[in-house]
Parts: sequence; structure tokens; C-alpha cells
Amino acid sequence: MCHSVVFSWSSGKDSALALYLLQKENRYQVEGLWTTVQEQSDSVAFHGVSVQLIKEQALKLMLPIKITTLPDGCSNERYEALVGNALGDFKNRVNNIAFGDIFLEDIKEFRENTIRKSCLKPIFPLWKQDTKKLAETFFSLGFEAVITTVDTDKVAAEWIGKKYDEGFVDSLPEDVDPCGENGEFHTFVINGPNFSERIKYKSGNLTRNGSFLTLELKYACE
Repeated sequence: MCHSVVFSWSSGKDSALALYLLQKENRYQVEGLWTTVQEQSDSVAFHGVSVQLIKEQALKLMLPIKITTLPDGCSNERYEALVGNALGDFKNRVNNIAFGDIFLEDIKEFRENTIRKSCLKPIFPLWKQDTKKLAETFFSLGFEAVITTVDTDKVAAEWIGKKYDEGFVDSLPEDVDPCGENGEFHTFVINGPNFSERIKYKSGNLTRNGSFLTLELKYACE
């Protein structure tokens, strides 16, 4: 039996790897992507990625995408209502929703509680897997990603805008997760084995929020 899935898409490496692994399993059929963006910045939270680039990812992945805009200062109640409405659109087409989370129990619980009313079953393809091995798998499969955000208390600012690769992972202090699962850094995936072609992008402004430094990425037509 093939289970239909909508994928909760962040634009980063964990989402990309989890999606790829799901697509390789015969028991799942990924019907589309779903993501949320911040109203003020018109970009994915923490990743610094524009809506246009998110749409380009979906295009290269050959999947439809639904984008939910979150207003500034969105309360938990408002967030749950917006998510509920968005997932309600999928309810007649899919019976599962997948996430790229790896080991943060509070995030997993929050997602499960948020989608409970939608009647969709949550799937976590990467859950509790070794993050060092996940990073190695990501590289060996030929994925390419750009580092868009770093917590400068944990990761050197010089890595912003550079590739997420073996050299970067090897440079990390021992207390920094190789996949940045604790929020030490975030990425944007520009190519991979399930992409039809590489995404063209250009760098925008750098912004700082406390210890977090984020590089804005924009779509480059040529």
C-alpha cells in the first residue's frame, strides 16, 4: 500500500535529505511541499531564503508547494489556526505529513500537537539517526547547500555564505552538532539527486539578531 505524504519544507539540508529518503521508499508517495514564511521578511524563518527561491526549489524538485504566510508577532493560537487551515487543504489528498527533525523532543511534540486536528499522521524519516552519519550521507549523495545563518557564539562568522561540506563539518567545535540540530547554523539546498537542475542564487544583505548572523539569498535569473 502506498501512503500519500505532504512534506513540511524548510529549504535546508535536513528537509532535503528526509524528502529524498521518503521518495526512495516504495510505500510513500510525496504529493507536495508545504512551508511557512514570515510576513515582514517574506522569507523562511532563520534561513534567510526568499519566497522566490523556495518556489525554485519546488520547481526543481518537480513538486507543487503551498506557502502559508505568518503575520508578525504571530501567537501560538493564530499559528495553530493558520496551520490547521493550510493542512486542511491537504486532508482529502494525503494522510501523512513528514518533517526533517532529528532529535529535539520538544520540537517533535510541538509538531505532533499542532497537526493533531488535521488527522494527518506525522512521519520523521531522520528521527534519532546519528547526525554525523546523516551529514556524510548528504555529501555522498551529491547534495549541495549554502550556509545562510550561523550562531556566532558557536560557529565562526566567516562560514556564512559558504558551502555546507566536509570541510565545514570538520571545522566545527565538538559541542556543535554536524547537522546544526540545536540551531547552531542553517542552510539552503541548491542541488541534489532529486533536483532537475542546480538553483541559481545571489547573496543579499547580512543581518544580525543577537548572536545570529543571516545572509539573505535571492534568486538569480542568470
